[in-house]
Amino acid sequence: MSADSTPRKDGCVFHNARQCTAKAKRTGQRCKGPAVRGRNVCRVHGGLGGRPIKHGVYSKEYLEERRHFRELIEESKELLRRVRAL
Repeated sequence: MSADSTPRKDGCVFHNARQCTAKAKRTGQRCKGPAVRGRNVCRVHGGLGGRPIKHGVYSKEYLEERRHFRELIEESKELLRRVRAL
């Protein structure tokens, strides 16, 4: 551990770390997480390289499930149209 990262009495080692510069869209407040060394943002906001951590919104399983439900809804609408036409 370097002199900058010595733990405080409460055990926190991030008290001297740079703060992430990402801001929330809704509130405009800055992220409270420590920035990754050599970066301006924390690991959640893309500081580890690549893209930010996924939260499952665009996962393959979720997209496949959404596509399946969309097909079921379209099939149901078509069936209702046929029944009403009788």
